[in-house]
Amino acid sequence: MYDPPPERPLESDCCGSGCLPCILDVYEDEYSRWKIRQTNHSDQLRRDMLSVTKNKPFKIAAIEQLNKNTRLYTFIAYPETNGYLPIIYTQHIFIQVDNITRPFTPISLSENCSFKVLIKSYINGKFSEKLIKKSINDIVYVRGPSGGIQFNNADKLNMFCAGSGIAAFIGFIQTILKNEKCFTIIDLHYSCKTLDDILLRKMLFDFSLFWNCKISLYLTKEEDWTKCSESFWYNETFFKGRISESVIKDIINKNKNSQSLWFICGTNDFNQHCLDCLLKYNINKENIQIFHDYLKKK
Repeated sequence: MYDPPPERPLESDCCGSGCLPCILDVYEDEYSRWKIRQTNHSDQLRRDMLSVTKNKPFKIAAIEQLNKNTRLYTFIAYPETNGYLPIIYTQHIFIQVDNITRPFTPISLSENCSFKVLIKSYINGKFSEKLIKKSINDIVYVRGPSGGIQFNNADKLNMFCAGSGIAAFIGFIQTILKNEKCFTIIDLHYSCKTLDDILLRKMLFDFSLFWNCKISLYLTKEEDWTKCSESFWYNETFFKGRISESVIKDIINKNKNSQSLWFICGTNDFNQHCLDCLLKYNINKENIQIFHDYLKKK
């Protein structure tokens, strides 16, 4: 059975850590959606392998160190099976390690019911300290999906992100670029501390080869620009400094004649800064969507 009804959670299934949304809040909505789906033909997504209300076992299949504090994890359903998980790009899933739960946005999905996420380690981070002790083939628990970006075929998507916030947009960008019937223009502005902190650099370069995807990189703490200039073998567009108010104002002025949406993902401070700038220069709040800093509680 590919689409069983959502399992009713117990009061004790709430971990008490303030997850948004809580599993106790989403059950009724998901049950209503399930009833509607029963009138349609099955789409063969493996909804039995992932639940919004119950944690399901997933195995760590691969770990790749991207920089000093960020890893790319691959998680695969356990026991292993075929099919795609019912996740839409930009939705997040909740990963639980030793009773500590945090949300993450998958950057890729595979036909063996696996997904990949970027996970940043923090000093004294409760979740990351637990996860970093886990090895290949160890079991964690996953539930979801939830949330996601609403995309209404705008002329242009302007994206602002910082650090690991890039994860929120990777899958979404891939979906647009692979759709030959989609002519939406993507303008991504990505802020990192140094050249070494740029995540998924090769993938971003591949995106920039498409006619409708422009990527600008902002380095806020790079000191050796001579060394950097020798490393720009991707022919990227770099800027020194942060995504400031003047930068955002200039971007807004260039988009006056287009139907644009504005997406933001980073720390709470980064998100608030970008939002304040957009509102100050008369961007309609309904055209702005923010991915909050779910990792505030590490």
